[in-house]
Amino acid sequence: MAGVLEEKIPDGLQATLNKAFAAAFQLLFERGSGLIEHTYNREKLDARRAEAELELLLQGDRAALRRFASQAAGEGWRNTGLSAAKGVGLGLLGIGLPDIPLFTALLLRGVYKIARCYGYGVDSPEERQFILLLLQTALTSGEEFARNNARLNQWIAQGDSRPNKSLKQGIADTAEVLAAELLAVKFLQGLPLVGALGGFYDGVFQQRVMRCAVLKYNRRLLLRGREV
Repeated sequence: MAGVLEEKIPDGLQATLNKAFAAAFQLLFERGSGLIEHTYNREKLDARRAEAELELLLQGDRAALRRFASQAAGEGWRNTGLSAAKGVGLGLLGIGLPDIPLFTALLLRGVYKIARCYGYGVDSPEERQFILLLLQTALTSGEEFARNNARLNQWIAQGDSRPNKSLKQGIADTAEVLAAELLAVKFLQGLPLVGALGGFYDGVFQQRVMRCAVLKYNRRLLLRGREV
């Protein structure tokens, strides 16, 4: 089945997807971060984080630490459900490529919410680079995953030091990963009715990212706690 589908994918679609994802990240980083953050209750997340931090400070046990992860995971699941519903709806209409900016915005929205659960802002070039590498890690496998995961863990261990790549290059690398991983899904989503199946996988990819985000921000919390 997968082989038959791959044979039907038009030549050049991956390059088109690559450009679309790069343009979406560029636009959202330049103009959309504030808009994305206004789509959820930041004050509520900050209040919950403050409670969790106080509990962690007073008790310092695993239960208090799990509160951070549980809260962040809950935000990730809600974002995944929204992405899946959006993907299925657009898939029924046969909307694939035009969905790229919205799909990208929802990816960033989910990571932004998890970052806020752990007390991290998202507007600095360094944090955006961290998020881009996180996306690359979550959406790759095999040796490529191992390389990306090692780079991400090293970044965390070094105290969130500056990346050795430009933000532009980080966007290009992430767009390339997304275009390759979502090639068949976005092609399928562009077919009316049956595209709902491709749209469903929006939620699957979103969940991979949310799970990775919780793990990595939790790792940052643990290492940050050792430094205090």
